[in-house]
Amino acid sequence: MSLATKWKNPIWDPNMLNSGNILNYFCDRGNPFYNNQCNNEKMAMQKIVGDITQMQGEEYALVHAQEPILFIVCKQRRKSPLLTTPLAYYYIVNGEIMQSPDLASLINARLQTSLYHLNESFQALIQQVQHHPSNGTYSWSDETATKSNRLIDSAEERQKNFGNHFHTTNMQLLINEWMDCYPPYQPTYSAPAMNPPIISNTGRNVSQTPSLGSCTPRSTAVAPTDSSSQPPAKKLRM
Repeated sequence: MSLATKWKNPIWDPNMLNSGNILNYFCDRGNPFYNNQCNNEKMAMQKIVGDITQMQGEEYALVHAQEPILFIVCKQRRKSPLLTTPLAYYYIVNGEIMQSPDLASLINARLQTSLYHLNESFQALIQQVQHHPSNGTYSWSDETATKSNRLIDSAEERQKNFGNHFHTTNMQLLINEWMDCYPPYQPTYSAPAMNPPIISNTGRNVSQTPSLGSCTPRSTAVAPTDSSSQPPAKKLRM
């Protein structure tokens, strides 16, 4: 079957598809990708309620779901409950079923694309080569490159003649000018003022503000004396 074959069931609404009913949508007799001799059809016809992994043969299983846009169904051959061999993959995009290309088809398509571009390159080179029968040599005249260079030169000339200086000059010049006129604010930190040292009579440096550990000398004031507390003076005898 061709990879360009597509099928879509017009009865079903694509927005109603989910992981629970996508196999019922795929296992339709009108689907050209569906084999009615598979295990899914046998279970549906015989109304068998059980695990399909206990059967052997071809079956269809959902391997990926991105509701309700994308579903991937795998056609596989089951040999045991734990052993299966993939046979084909089918994409269901917005309700439209299409077969995924196999590795051989993918490699063939890539090789054909590469050969096509190589052939186009050789055809373009043949038009530029010139053979000189006198000495049996070849020379290249790249007219395409010459035309492209002319177009680039004319475009640069039009750009120079268009607009004023600010249309063709980078904005970095204006930014530098604005930074010169309005420099960014930079805070300045000044050291705290220090009081000048006081020199005592002994020549030692005494700080004006005493530190926490220093202790101030106590005043040694003399307490006033009371005359009544002193003993009376002795009188001279005549």
